[in-house]
Amino acid sequence: AADDFPAGADPVTAIRFWGITNGGPFGFCPDFAANVYADAGGMPGELVCSNVAPATCTEVDGFPGLVSYEHCIELAEPCAQDGPQWLAMVANYCRGGAGDGQWFWTTNNNTMGSQIYFRGAIFGFPDWVPGDVVFGTPYDPAFELLYAGGTPSLDSSWSNVKSLYR
Repeated sequence: AADDFPAGADPVTAIRFWGITNGGPFGFCPDFAANVYADAGGMPGELVCSNVAPATCTEVDGFPGLVSYEHCIELAEPCAQDGPQWLAMVANYCRGGAGDGQWFWTTNNNTMGSQIYFRGAIFGFPDWVPGDVVFGTPYDPAFELLYAGGTPSLDSSWSNVKSLYR
């Protein structure tokens, strides 16, 4: 599954995202591939960059009955942006057997831009299709992009604040 995001001024250096799992050999998915695709007229197009990295995981409250995690990965190489793009987070090494260890991207309550797109030949969708064709309803997955060159925080100690009033 892939979701769109608007262009930013700086390259993406890390991604925070949320998901659930139904167990498996690890209990969570230890490694993820972050695949970024160019926009092709409102759907995922050509692969722009791909990073595989271990994810830091924190167990959080989430979907009832399933373990939920907040994941974060740092990209080995920043992914530069040129216009809107699409993000696909792919869980690696979490499957134990048929249906065991499946990872699901948590949905976001707000659909921003285009809805999620899905591609999976094993499920009968060898090409990208809108998510509502597969899941019955449009939605966006929950993720946050972290950028290089973020706004530095100002030193706001009490001494520095007082020095502004001399």
